[in-house]
Amino acid sequence: MRTSFTKEDFTGKLNTFWDYCFNNQCPMHDDCIHYVTGMFLDDGHNRGCAIFPSACHDGKCKYFRQARKIKVAWGFSKLFHDVRQRDTTTIRTLMKKYLGGHSTFYRYANGEYKLTPEQQEAVTDIFKQQGYTRNLEFDHYEYTPDLT
Repeated sequence: MRTSFTKEDFTGKLNTFWDYCFNNQCPMHDDCIHYVTGMFLDDGHNRGCAIFPSACHDGKCKYFRQARKIKVAWGFSKLFHDVRQRDTTTIRTLMKKYLGGHSTFYRYANGEYKLTPEQQEAVTDIFKQQGYTRNLEFDHYEYTPDLT
């Protein structure tokens, strides 16, 4: 199941603790995000965390993660467009609690952080629990490698 990636898919998205794999003998390497990211390292990147070949036993790697793209989202203006003023504070409070606080809420709102599909579902569930079931769309979407 080879998902196509480019170097730009990973630019600025990998932290210094990301685990890379270079074991092309692993039968799962073509579909593993750790191997795929290793293929796109730039020349200036010459040290970091790695998954060793010894992690692969009986054709399976305990660190295998499917290489796939997910649809991430950010921005909440559209979500709040049809919300009654009296419900806005309650919904914002519930969202902030779920997302980890005031500043984190705004990082997701402004696109500094991106919501995974699971987080998107949890946020839209907050609106549904408050009686809002229509027009539950975020402001922006993009497909990006699943590095969660």
